[in-house]
Amino acid sequence: MPRSAPQAVSSRAVNSTSLVVSWQPPATTSRWVTGYRVIVSPARLDATAAEVPPSVPIETVVPAEDSDSGLDARRTTVVIGELDKFTPYMIAVAAFSARGTGPYSDAIVVQTDEDGMRMRVTQANICSGEPAHAHGYSK
Repeated sequence: MPRSAPQAVSSRAVNSTSLVVSWQPPATTSRWVTGYRVIVSPARLDATAAEVPPSVPIETVVPAEDSDSGLDARRTTVVIGELDKFTPYMIAVAAFSARGTGPYSDAIVVQTDEDGMRMRVTQANICSGEPAHAHGYSK
């Protein structure tokens, strides 16, 4: 069983219903870590790690090895979807092995985005006066 928690847990909104969560393996990791448990639960923006979320958390299990890549890659990132829009979530991560789950990391709080389009303006041409063609017709 892992003896320490994953480190450097971070998260950001991907969109209005998804968060990407990343972390580093525990400092005292062993080759016996077989995966990670990621707990995501609705929270208040002013929540602290000491507060227990009032609702049932979403638990996602992430295998430590990525069999799709063909490499012995350590997976330390996951996208959590189907969340509520514009809602803060408390997130904590624990490593586990065949012997059990280690301690959870300190919790962080991150919020999903508001629903709507994100638009980036790279260039705008502003003209003054009457348009040469109103609604596609010449004056």
